[in-house]
Amino acid sequence: MALSEAVVTTASKRSQRISDVPLTVSWIPAEELEGTGQFSLCEAIQYFPGMECRRGSMRKAAVSARGLGSNYLSNRLLLLKDGRPLTDPWTGQFYADETTPLTNLKQVEVIRGPGSSLYGSNAFSGVINIIERQPADLIAKGQNVGADARILAGQDKTWRLQTNVAGRGGPVEALLGYYGFGSDGPQLFNNPQLNQTDTNEDSLVHQVNGKVRVGPLALDADFTDGNIGRPGGQNISTVGNCGRCHYTAQDNEHVQNLNAALQLDQQVTDNVRVFAQAYTFFKRRNVTLENEITGALEDTLGKRSRIGGEARALFSLDKLSVT
Repeated sequence: MALSEAVVTTASKRSQRISDVPLTVSWIPAEELEGTGQFSLCEAIQYFPGMECRRGSMRKAAVSARGLGSNYLSNRLLLLKDGRPLTDPWTGQFYADETTPLTNLKQVEVIRGPGSSLYGSNAFSGVINIIERQPADLIAKGQNVGADARILAGQDKTWRLQTNVAGRGGPVEALLGYYGFGSDGPQLFNNPQLNQTDTNEDSLVHQVNGKVRVGPLALDADFTDGNIGRPGGQNISTVGNCGRCHYTAQDNEHVQNLNAALQLDQQVTDNVRVFAQAYTFFKRRNVTLENEITGALEDTLGKRSRIGGEARALFSLDKLSVT
């Protein structure tokens, strides 16, 4: 497909050819992204002009758009999935780690520059929207069932597994998928002189997702359970804009996310289209850190939740469109 014919939805919350969008919008389809060999959101961002993702201590990812919002606690860049916010509900921070896998990916759209007029204060420096495949995208024409699966493996005991099954019966279309990731990670802090072995960057992530569509109604939900290890073998401590960040040989992080939405997209008349959605996002993040004074392992639990929604109508008449 020619770039000018690509259809995007992020710029104005409605489908438009990218050549008609009056903003700086970038678009990468899943097929092109897969050809790069990148699997995480942080890696994928590198392929958008003006975008950068750097990994730092505590496994945080610093994402910036045109140099704005480049620190690890930035809340100026908005992450969306099918138009729903995934940034931290309390701080607005952007997490691009393995707990945000690119599953069922159809395309990634990026606004490089202010998007606050449509998306609020967290979109000051840009918007990243992960667009996922719907059940119909997996079902071939003339068929009622479709499926795909892929497994990849590499060094450091790294593996990825993604499988999806979709089906159609009458007016109902549904999709059920699973994503798994595991890695022992690189041994960053091996020291043969001290007989020291780095054993603690093992990660294990599971995600189950499902979609059901009945006419104009669509239900979408996913649950992610991720255990993210730390580089072990030596203590590292920094003081900066995050307060005091440190990790030790025994540190660990356990993350659970529940993300769900109910949407209505209905063409009422030839000139009027109505869209409404209600969504929720629950996040539980448990970090185990070694107390630098007592040496004891201590748990720090953070819970976040977001409940929101929106409704809008699109009126079209010849070349005039009003939302």
